[in-house]
Amino acid sequence: MGKSKGLRRVGFVLLALALFVAAGCQAVGGLDFNETIKRSLKVTSAEGKQTVEFRMLLDEEELAGQDPEDVRLIRLLSDIRLEMDSFRMENENRLSAQGSLSFGDRRVGYSLYLDDERLTVELEGAKKPFVLDLSSLEEDVDGTAADQETMTELAHRLIDEASGYLVGNLPNPERLTVAPATETIGGEQLSLLRAEMEMNVQELWPWLMKYFDALIADKEGLRDMLLSVVGAMRDYPELWGGENPFESDGLSDEEAAEQAADELMAVLKSLRDELNAAKEEGMFPLEMFSDETYLKAVLYVDSKLDIRKSEVEAKIAPNLEDTGGVKAIVIRSVSEMWNIGGSAKADAPDLAGGSLDAMKLADMQPYQLLRQFDEGSTLYGLLKNDFHIGRQSVMFSRSTTIRRSRCLPA
Repeated sequence: MGKSKGLRRVGFVLLALALFVAAGCQAVGGLDFNETIKRSLKVTSAEGKQTVEFRMLLDEEELAGQDPEDVRLIRLLSDIRLEMDSFRMENENRLSAQGSLSFGDRRVGYSLYLDDERLTVELEGAKKPFVLDLSSLEEDVDGTAADQETMTELAHRLIDEASGYLVGNLPNPERLTVAPATETIGGEQLSLLRAEMEMNVQELWPWLMKYFDALIADKEGLRDMLLSVVGAMRDYPELWGGENPFESDGLSDEEAAEQAADELMAVLKSLRDELNAAKEEGMFPLEMFSDETYLKAVLYVDSKLDIRKSEVEAKIAPNLEDTGGVKAIVIRSVSEMWNIGGSAKADAPDLAGGSLDAMKLADMQPYQLLRQFDEGSTLYGLLKNDFHIGRQSVMFSRSTTIRRSRCLPA
């Protein structure tokens, strides 16, 4: 699939992670998590809003001994907030959104437009919109034009075929509750199911081992999944350049699926044993994180199993003596969606005043880059004064002093 399909899902990474962990093979409180996951991955049109926050919890004692310039930059990046005040997803390839990006108390507005051919970004303070030609980034199978509709159809089928085994065997977290709730979303008061989940780093290990055990115990489910996936792939020979990459050296599909299931079972068992051995030796990666590390999620699901609202928060706290001045990182996402599956209409950018090829930005000199923005804008100040775009360091041979001078012409 083309790059544009990946772009539209960036804002939902935290939600997908939380939903994956919260799901289980059994329904809770009348909520079928498996079907909710599959339905969320198939959303092709919707309207909504979302906010993503990135915060670093600082260790002031450690920061006191560091270079002042490094500390200044750390403080600037310690409170980042991406707000999507509204978005409209018309289909798999058409999306528009408006919002702002903030560094502390400094805010830069933006508008984003995605279609089949290009990504357009308007930034508050920029003299022209920036346009990225997506067609130049796409690589098609065997150098031919890829059928995006076919690829999307195949992707949805693969999700359906794989979810029974991969999602259906997920164990429920210990702390998972579901209860009725009422929320106003998109101006409409809704009766929903509220699912709340929390898991810390110590609870993650037994949950992960339960998942491995469930996958290993369900060889029949693995075989059926492989058989269905191969069947789905065979239905689209045009994607493989006329050659069938799923031929099985004289074996029937059933025999090939059985053989592949045996091989994958051996891999799963080996991986589980290696993880257990690593934990016993104190080398498992989870040991790098303190007990303050956690994942929390609250999901509001309607009667059609659409996720209408989500609140997801993750805290990553390294278990290190020297943290470099950052004790922990907290990422939080809050989103609401409505008109799911409806006739949402994405806005189109206004390029009547011209635009700038985004690919050319990387080739610009710093002073050329700064000239793309109004000098009185917040964004210009951030680039010039905070990120020091347009400055260079000069070392004089008779002195150890470093002088900074702007690259802008007088």
